[in-house]
Amino acid sequence: MSKGEERERDNRMTQHHHTLYDSVLEERKKKGLYRVIQGDEGGHADTTGNITRGGRPCVNWGSNDYLAMSLDPFLIARAQEWAARWGVGSGASRLLGCHHQSLCHKVERAIAAGKGMEASLLFACGWMANVSVLSSLLRADVGMGQDVAIYTDRLNHESLHRGCQLAGVRERRYRHLDLNHLETLLSKDHVRYRYIVSETLFSMDGDCVDIQGLVELARKYHAFLYLDDAHAMGVFGKNGFGMTESVAGIDMVMTTFGKALGGFAASICCRHAMREYLINCCGGVIYSTALPPPLLGALDAGLERLVMLTARRKKLLDGAAVMRRRLRHAGYDCLSSQSHIIPIIVKGAFSVHNVARQLWERGHYVPFIRTPTVPKHQERLRISMTSAHTRDDMDGLFHALTQAYPL
Repeated sequence: MSKGEERERDNRMTQHHHTLYDSVLEERKKKGLYRVIQGDEGGHADTTGNITRGGRPCVNWGSNDYLAMSLDPFLIARAQEWAARWGVGSGASRLLGCHHQSLCHKVERAIAAGKGMEASLLFACGWMANVSVLSSLLRADVGMGQDVAIYTDRLNHESLHRGCQLAGVRERRYRHLDLNHLETLLSKDHVRYRYIVSETLFSMDGDCVDIQGLVELARKYHAFLYLDDAHAMGVFGKNGFGMTESVAGIDMVMTTFGKALGGFAASICCRHAMREYLINCCGGVIYSTALPPPLLGALDAGLERLVMLTARRKKLLDGAAVMRRRLRHAGYDCLSSQSHIIPIIVKGAFSVHNVARQLWERGHYVPFIRTPTVPKHQERLRISMTSAHTRDDMDGLFHALTQAYPL
């Protein structure tokens, strides 16, 4: 048999696989759920953070670079310095002896100190941290057996739900931000090991949890409290270390650095003993290549800069407050947003996809979010404010919205 005939045979043998996945994609297109990567549609972000498509720039309202740190010369210089001294790669996982452990430890100490916790451990990204840490905490072989219950806000990020699912532990999902419902569930279960898992700032609704209320419930019911502080890091806290900065009574905090810190990666802050447990039992640490020196350099510089960015944080949050008030006064449904993340629910005969397209045509890129990422009938535009947005940008977006989605 010739090589050409072998290839044809192999293609025939796997054709049913391709047909299966092609049919899934066609079904998603029919339901209006087909996703594309922004750049695949011919758009790209320029050095200002705005988006250009077809030669025309658009104001970018979809960036998580909340403090415009990704372009900060201080961070760029530190990344270049560490790359020149230690190279662009780590060479191995942390456990197998990557050649710059001291750099990892330096960044981890800075994160833990800023958060007011004993220790921290670096991960490649927030998704990996949540999925691998939660699944390792709840794994069956640690001796909990069936004597365990986990309580999660129903609107938690998918990575939090996925980590629980991988552990094989059924979630008790409480109503969004409803701590009374959470306590009702806690009081009904007679188990030894309880875990409460929540975001601090919810990435799709822009609202915030009552952290102190969660701490009190965790103490009352002897529960382990795990919080995802990804979208609050850099923006909230006296020194910019998030909503969990120096809050006592939290067992673990996940923080990402690909948002307000302008870089990439994530960390888990916890007690020293829990850090050691993760080093021994968490696949996201054991089987993952260590972070490269240039990225660590940018993180190191970003953590230094946070305390100096009070004015930038104030500008961001003040601008977001103005935008929320203006939208609500005009009748737009922004849910219970109280942050720089502002959803706008698109209702009635309007299509969220068409509204977003018209905003694009008027010079504003605003991402649209559909089911199943958000609940049914809550399809929305999702505005991410940054400190780089000006009042003119805000005026322009509001005017464009009243034309694309008049109430």
